[in-house]
Amino acid sequence: YLTGMDISGLTGTVICSNNTFSNITCNGDLEGINLSPVGSSGVFTLTNNTISGFTSGAGYIYGISGNIPLVPNTVQININKNTIRGLTSSYATGEIAAIYLFSGHSSATVSITSNKIFDLSETGAGSYVYGVFTEPTLAATVTYSNNYIGDLRAPLSNATNSSVRGMSLSMAAGVSNVYYNTIHLAAIGSAATFTTAALYADASIALMLRNNIISNTSTAGLSGKTVAYWRSGTSLVNYNATSNNNVLYGGAPGIRNLVFYDGTNSDQTIAAYKTRVSPRDQQSINVLPIFISTNGPDATFLHLSPITGCELASAGN
Repeated sequence: YLTGMDISGLTGTVICSNNTFSNITCNGDLEGINLSPVGSSGVFTLTNNTISGFTSGAGYIYGISGNIPLVPNTVQININKNTIRGLTSSYATGEIAAIYLFSGHSSATVSITSNKIFDLSETGAGSYVYGVFTEPTLAATVTYSNNYIGDLRAPLSNATNSSVRGMSLSMAAGVSNVYYNTIHLAAIGSAATFTTAALYADASIALMLRNNIISNTSTAGLSGKTVAYWRSGTSLVNYNATSNNNVLYGGAPGIRNLVFYDGTNSDQTIAAYKTRVSPRDQQSINVLPIFISTNGPDATFLHLSPITGCELASAGN
């Protein structure tokens, strides 16, 4: 187990900024920054850090991980403007997440804003890769905004559920506000079960989804799926009625290319999806985004082309 920086057992105001953690190899678990505040208050800000070049052959890798106190608190965590890239593992049952949050009382608040996440690769057979991953034990109010997430890969994973997820929001309670993010998957897997989801959300989460580009052009296995938006169940009670103006693209409509999936229903078209979730997402569209670059190091990574893809222009609110 190896951590670049451990911010544990602290309270008050803590700022971790402009650090670089790179080129670290370990045969166990790896973390760039571990954030575990204590007490009932405090503001913890992680900004402008670069975490890159982490490699493990026998462990999990987390770029930034956070553990919020379970007692009532007013802790505020800000994870902003960080670059997390080049995390690679060959652990057979490994897991990679650029940002990983677990546990936390419902009175805490978290902001995950303007982070750039790319080039995450796990080559184990039972492995998973996530851009952002929250555990069911987290119950805070979390806002995800203006993040760029792409180039996530698990080419040998034979997991029966989604092996690659841009955002995986598995909170058992709490609120997730997801605004103005760009997620683009283009993964390829060799297993028949290979499945990916640009956005995965537990049905128990109070979810607001507005003005996001959620794109998945991955190649599914013969019995797998390529899904733009995946919910853990059929209930829409916790999907906020004002969710709208999203781009939801899962490839050319087909039995393996879905705009939406909830474990029971498979919506291949945006029309079927709109009927299912009405009054939500009535202004959302199903269009392949045209990006200037899908190469992570570029400054224009996942920025929309000003020349093509005009259907996306002014489609937000």
